[in-house]
Amino acid sequence: MTERQKKIVGYVERNLFATFEELSEVLSVSPVTVRRDVSALDCSQQVRKIHGGIVPIREGDANIDLRVRMDKDPEEKTAIARKAASLIERDDVIFVDSGSTCHFLSLLLDDSMNLTVVTHSLDAVYCLREKERIRVIVIGGEWDRKLNSLNGLADIKELRYLTIHKAFIGVTAIHYRTGCSDNSILERQIKQTMHRNARASYLLADSTKFDKTVLYPSIVFEEMGRVITTTKTRGLPDFEKNYLGRGIEFTFAEIP
Repeated sequence: MTERQKKIVGYVERNLFATFEELSEVLSVSPVTVRRDVSALDCSQQVRKIHGGIVPIREGDANIDLRVRMDKDPEEKTAIARKAASLIERDDVIFVDSGSTCHFLSLLLDDSMNLTVVTHSLDAVYCLREKERIRVIVIGGEWDRKLNSLNGLADIKELRYLTIHKAFIGVTAIHYRTGCSDNSILERQIKQTMHRNARASYLLADSTKFDKTVLYPSIVFEEMGRVITTTKTRGLPDFEKNYLGRGIEFTFAEIP
C-alpha cells in the first residue's frame, strides 16, 4: 500500500464516507489518480467502493454484503448517524436497530463513554468488536439473511424488561397517513417494543423513505415522536404540509 493509499484509508476511517472529488481535493491529485488508488484498495478489501465514493471496511465486513444497502444515499445516512451519535451521553444504554444508517451509527460510537448497546443487528456487532469498552447485548433468534439481523419472538417478550435510555430505530418506509411500516413482521415487533419502552426513541429516516408504505405497519404516525432526517427531506413535495405541525419532533441534519 502506498503512502497516498494509506491516507485514503485513514481519511475514510475518520469520516465514514468520502467522495472521489473530496479525496482528490484533500490529496491534491487528479480524480483519475484517486479512482485508480480506490480500485486497488477495493480489490484488496482495504475500503469498499460504492456509488459516488467509498466507505470503510471493518473486521467481518468481508463476510457480510452491505454493498446494496450502503450504496444508497451514503451522504444522507452518514449525516443522520452523526446527528444521532451527538445525542448519546456517557453511561447510556442504547438500542441500535438493523439497517445501513444504524451501521454508520455503530461505527461512530465512542469507546470511552461507558456505553451499553442492545442490538439484534450482526452489522452492529461486527462494528463494535474492536470497541472493547462498549458492552454489547445481542438479542438472539432466527438469522434474517437479507437484514443480517437476529429475530426471535421469545426474546421480544423479554425486551420490555430492559432499561433503554435511547433507542435508534431504522425506518424502512414512512407515510404521513399511516406512519412507519416494515417488510418483516419480526423486525416490526422489535421496533414497536423498543420504541415504546425506551425513555427516548429516535427514528432514523433518509429522504428516500418518505411517502412510502410496505407490508407491515409498525409505528403509527401519532406515536412516532422524534425523527432524525436531513435537510434534503424538506425539499420533498408537500413535506411541510403533510409532516410538520402534527406533534412530531423533526431534526434535520446538514449534509456536508
